[in-house]
Amino acid sequence: MAFRDSTRDFNRSRPEKRHASRSSSPRSFRPSNQNARANYNLPRVRDAMKEEERSRETKEMQEREFLRLQQLRRAIIRLKNDRSKPIDKLLVSVYLMPGPEWEENGEKNSIDFGTVDMFDPLSVIQSYKAEDLEEISRNIGDIQQLETNQCRLTYWKYVKMLVNSRMEHNKVGQFSRGLKVVAGEVQRILAPKSFEQLEQLEAQIQKKLKSNVPLDTDYWVDLLNSLKSYKAIAYLKKTFNEELQIRKNKLDNEEWDKAFSDAKKLSNMKDREEKLYIVPIDPKPILRAQAIPRRIQPEEQADYEKELNDHVNIVKSSTYIPISIPTQKQKPTLPKNSNLINEDEFSIANRARLEREYLQSDDAEEQEMLGDYVEGQTRVVNENGVTLKKPHYFNRVLLGFEWNSYNQAHFNEAHPPPKAVQGYRFNVFYPDLIGTGRAPTYRIERTRRKNKSDTTDLQDDVCIIRFIAGEPYQDIAFSIVDKDWDYSAKRDHGFKSSFDNGVLSLHFRFKKLHHRR
Repeated sequence: MAFRDSTRDFNRSRPEKRHASRSSSPRSFRPSNQNARANYNLPRVRDAMKEEERSRETKEMQEREFLRLQQLRRAIIRLKNDRSKPIDKLLVSVYLMPGPEWEENGEKNSIDFGTVDMFDPLSVIQSYKAEDLEEISRNIGDIQQLETNQCRLTYWKYVKMLVNSRMEHNKVGQFSRGLKVVAGEVQRILAPKSFEQLEQLEAQIQKKLKSNVPLDTDYWVDLLNSLKSYKAIAYLKKTFNEELQIRKNKLDNEEWDKAFSDAKKLSNMKDREEKLYIVPIDPKPILRAQAIPRRIQPEEQADYEKELNDHVNIVKSSTYIPISIPTQKQKPTLPKNSNLINEDEFSIANRARLEREYLQSDDAEEQEMLGDYVEGQTRVVNENGVTLKKPHYFNRVLLGFEWNSYNQAHFNEAHPPPKAVQGYRFNVFYPDLIGTGRAPTYRIERTRRKNKSDTTDLQDDVCIIRFIAGEPYQDIAFSIVDKDWDYSAKRDHGFKSSFDNGVLSLHFRFKKLHHRR
């Protein structure tokens, strides 16, 4: 048996050693075409990334500006509709400040302020209670995140400083324990100082605290904290007093002109004898008092007088108080047939009388019916373009339990069924029809005919009852449950349809259905 030479095979399998001259010399690096292209495109990539970053920042800035202006527009709308939030007056006032330093890119041109006027920020802050101040402080934080104008940012800084100071004052008092002994002296010194003087005093106190001189640290720290509120007050006075004084002088001149114009008109008017519409004195005021605790919380006389005096002092200390002007021009109304009757006084007097009657009847199942059915077909302007008046009304809906077979099977007196509508009491006021010989009427309008044979529908049908009086009144309509009326003349609960002393009364109940067993 022949054996192979393993040594020879091993040597043959090993790779040959490269030439020494080739292995010792380093190879020169030559970049490939791919690396060359990457290095060539690198500046372009960087420029594209910078452009993308600038585009993103621009979009974020535009979004912040949009949200900021939306905050302002919503505040203006709430002020016009008399449902403003505590922050709204402070927000609108700073945007009404004149000068280019308070404005960016002509943003005021895109805002319709209408009749909304500037308010004194100091008076606004002083008039709010603790819970309102907390809401203002939270809202200022949201506004500062969107604000970019430096003047407005400074304004919000000092407004928040004053708000937080008043909140702290409500909790622990205006002066800390270290300053209570000299509280009057501190107030006498700091209150009349200007903003610049208070800044200088603040710098001196900070320098004193940083020095190694022995001193009462607690006293000076408390004084520094108290100085912040005076500094905020001084800044707001310095910023707003001049503009508020200009607006006050303008308003004074307008009121003087109006007073002279009214005096001239009155001097030209002929004296005429007027008869007054006499409202009888309430014969039973105790009945009226029974309804008050349900709607009005009692208040101590001392608390009421203190709150009233606080408001009086705020008004006296205010530089300028804007007058509320209606947002829409009032349209001409028809002359009354009876110029002697005030519509609102007539409504208030009759509402009080009707409410006394309902209290005397002791019907606990009655509730006031709020709102009316508004329909586009209702005519609000006559042929001459004069606005028709909407009549006042005082309506009640009668509620009660229906003990039908289903409710008797599923409910009891301890767990009664839901209350159902059992009738209505309509009282519509037409004082201008007194003595005219005219009487208003009513009619029922249905969008579809009521199917009496259909008993599968568990929901009550509804219809519209429309009251018609003619000029100078609009038609007024209400949505009611469509059931058969009970025309029987029961005492206090029967059917009633009358027009007496300018009041249309329509009282009715629904028929009660009795199922045979």
